[in-house]
Amino acid sequence: MRKRWLAFISAVIASVGIALMVMPGAASASVKTVTPAASVSTMSFCNTTGGTIACFSATVTFVNSNTVTLSNIRLEDALCDARSVYALLAWQSGYKQKGFDPTGFPYTWDNTSGCHSTVDLPNMTITTSTGIQYIKVYLWAANDNGNSTSVPSPKFTNPYF
Repeated sequence: MRKRWLAFISAVIASVGIALMVMPGAASASVKTVTPAASVSTMSFCNTTGGTIACFSATVTFVNSNTVTLSNIRLEDALCDARSVYALLAWQSGYKQKGFDPTGFPYTWDNTSGCHSTVDLPNMTITTSTGIQYIKVYLWAANDNGNSTSVPSPKFTNPYF
């Protein structure tokens, strides 16, 4: 009876990410936390309002409920229209700001290298104490005369949140 009870409890606990370790003949059990593997996916999308203006791609890795890393980040200026392209990383309760575009909007990444250029950007890790439920990237073009429509990426949901 005791072995069946321990097997049942072990199965239930393992299903929520904790392993129950029982030594044969032992009167007690020890609990060990099991860390799940990171969740990795690829983000790739373009702003196509009035032609293909800009494209963004990155590898998205949710490490845990509080941390996300973007790597292999690329930002392409796809249109020769005298504007630079900008992208903003946002999550449910905030965003990462590097600066402001010419029209005053905050941005995380920019490509000011000219038409048909692609820039490879450094990896970025965001950690918050309140957790990251999802991320989105907003993509647009701007210059001193105005900006395009900002287009959001699909929502990337954190499986650990």
